[in-house]
Amino acid sequence: MRRCHADVQPPKETVSPHKHERLIHGIDGLAEFLGISKTKAMSLRKSGAIDQATTQLGRRLVFDPEKLMKLLEGKRV
Repeated sequence: MRRCHADVQPPKETVSPHKHERLIHGIDGLAEFLGISKTKAMSLRKSGAIDQATTQLGRRLVFDPEKLMKLLEGKRV
C-alpha cells in the first residue's frame, strides 16, 4: 500500500506572472489591500466609485484587484 502512495507526486505550484491575479474577498480584504480602514472601504464601496471592479456572490463581495487599481488610478482614497 505504501508503495502505491510513494509514486504519487504532489501537484506542482505554479507561480503566476501577474501580481494581482487573486481576487480580494470582502470589505476586510479591500481595506487591507488598499491600506485603509474598514469604514473608509465601506464608504468607497457605497459611493459607487469601484462598482465596475465589484462582484457580489450572494452575501459575499469580491473585488478584482486589477480593475480596482485602474479605477482608483490618480484618485486619492
